[in-house]
Amino acid sequence: MTLETLARLAAQYDVFVISDEIHAPLTYPGVAFTPFAPLALAAGARAVTVTSASKGWNVAGLRCALVIAADDATNELLGRLPDEVACRTSILGLHANIAAFSCTDWLDKTIDQIVDNDSLLHSLPCEHLPAVIYHRPHASYLAWLDLRHLGLGESPYQRILDDARVALNNGECLGLGGRGFARLNLACSPDTLRDAVIRIEALVAQC
Repeated sequence: MTLETLARLAAQYDVFVISDEIHAPLTYPGVAFTPFAPLALAAGARAVTVTSASKGWNVAGLRCALVIAADDATNELLGRLPDEVACRTSILGLHANIAAFSCTDWLDKTIDQIVDNDSLLHSLPCEHLPAVIYHRPHASYLAWLDLRHLGLGESPYQRILDDARVALNNGECLGLGGRGFARLNLACSPDTLRDAVIRIEALVAQC
């Protein structure tokens, strides 16, 4: 397993791992999420998990996050952080996170909607944009689209933004090899997805 190998390497080379698991609550039904902390502990690696209710429960911007140590020694290290780290957490964000983590109904409905939108986005390009390759996610609301075969030039993202008026995330901004790709947010209404695909289809038909 990739994470087990990472944990062993972190222990071998004394690398401190910060595992961002903020999207973990949005894991799809039937998919098992693997937290890094137990693997780090078993391998003797130092690690912390950072997370928040901000993604799963849509409370981003309220300034509250959790930093959880994988072992006692790392927890002692976290205790040396400046007091300002904890003091800068907002009271509203603190209570919003407590309420969110206690509210599973919201999360279940959110995941159901995202999964439905994932299925819709999988079917729409097959009908309207067969040249698009959709890499389906197993968690969260971020869809990865390969637009390189649409005939929209070196930057299909920019053409789609300028001419179809559909705002995606430019793949070039998300790491090496992202040119020609784009990221789409599935946390929207089905009608928004349909409209976006139809607009892109109309653009491609003009080329």
